[in-house]
Amino acid sequence: MIVTIAGRSGTGKSTSIRNLNPETTAIISTDGKPMPFKGAGKFKIAEVGGEDPKEMFTLLDSLRDNKTIENVVIDAFSQWSEALTFYCNRKYKGFDRQNNYNDALFMFFEKLKALEGKVVFIFAHPVIGETFEG
Repeated sequence: MIVTIAGRSGTGKSTSIRNLNPETTAIISTDGKPMPFKGAGKFKIAEVGGEDPKEMFTLLDSLRDNKTIENVVIDAFSQWSEALTFYCNRKYKGFDRQNNYNDALFMFFEKLKALEGKVVFIFAHPVIGETFEG
């Protein structure tokens, strides 16, 4: 099961993790910030940057095969996808930038679907666009 929780920073998304069992929960942190609640050190936390999407894919594969993990928390998808954009813009040119970005997002969601029997929580921040008029 995949659950997406979107909310602005400071609204309690990360803090809600404290209600999960640290023995059966893995947290993938994409922004390197410490978890904002007491007892966060009891959780299995892996930091993943956006320098190469294969880092995220390898981690998701290892969680798929880990029978003790029941919950996977990705905090936050928005940060990872933004870092992926920068990675693709640096590594590729022209249409290859968007094609590789799209391929990586497709593979990310395929890897999530492969986490059968686990609950995956994806935290995200809403994107608020502005025009010249505000």
